[in-house]
Amino acid sequence: MSTPVAAAPAAQAHLPGGLRVLLADEHPGVRAGLAALLGSAGLVTPCAEVDDGNDAWTLLQSAAVDLALVDVALRGMNGFELLRRLRALGSNTPVLMLSMHTETGYALQAFEAGANGYIGKDAPAQALVAAAGNVAAGGSHVPAPLADRVHLLPHGRVRVEPHARLSARELRLLRLLSAGVTEADAAQRLRLTPGEAARSRDRVAQKLRLADAADWQRYGKTHGLC
Repeated sequence: MSTPVAAAPAAQAHLPGGLRVLLADEHPGVRAGLAALLGSAGLVTPCAEVDDGNDAWTLLQSAAVDLALVDVALRGMNGFELLRRLRALGSNTPVLMLSMHTETGYALQAFEAGANGYIGKDAPAQALVAAAGNVAAGGSHVPAPLADRVHLLPHGRVRVEPHARLSARELRLLRLLSAGVTEADAAQRLRLTPGEAARSRDRVAQKLRLADAADWQRYGKTHGLC
C-alpha cells in the first residue's frame, strides 16, 4: 500500500504506553508479529488477541479497548461486518483495518463501514506503527491513492466521497471540467477522442447527478477538486 498522504494528527514514531489493544487476525503468526512490533514501539502488552470475528465482537462490547487492529478476512464475522455492527452500536473505538488486499475498493469498504484507518499487511514496520499511533491518538490513516476520494472528519472519522468509485480517467475528467476546462480541451489533455470524452462525461454526470456546467463547477469546489 502506498505511503499515506492524509493522516491527522501527525504520525507518531512511538505509541503511547499503556494502551489497551485488541489484535483480531486469524493467523497466530501475524498476531505475534503485531504484538512484538507494537511492544517494541513502547506499547504495553495488548489486552486481547482473537482469531474470530464473533469473539472480537463479544470482546468489543464488554471490554474497554483503546485501539483495535482488525483483519478484513476474519472468520466467523468478517472485519467489515464487525466494524458496521460496532459503529451501529455507537462505539467510537479507534479501528485500524489490516488487509493483504491493496486494491482501493477494499479500503473504501473499510471507510464506509467506519474504519479510522486502512493499511496493507505488507507495509513497512515503521509505517504500520505510525498508522496505529495516529489512529490511537484520534486521527486517521488514509492510503495515498485515496487522498482525493475521501474527506477527513473530526475524531479520526473518514467520509467516502460520492466520486470515490469513478475510474481514474473519469476522475481526471471531473477535475478538468469542474475547473472550467472545455470538453474539447479536456479530451486533448486526456488523449481521448471526442466520442470517448462525451461518453465519459455522461457516465460521470449520471453517477454524480450533474445536470449542467454550474453543477460540475459547484461539485468541484465543494469537494476540493479544482
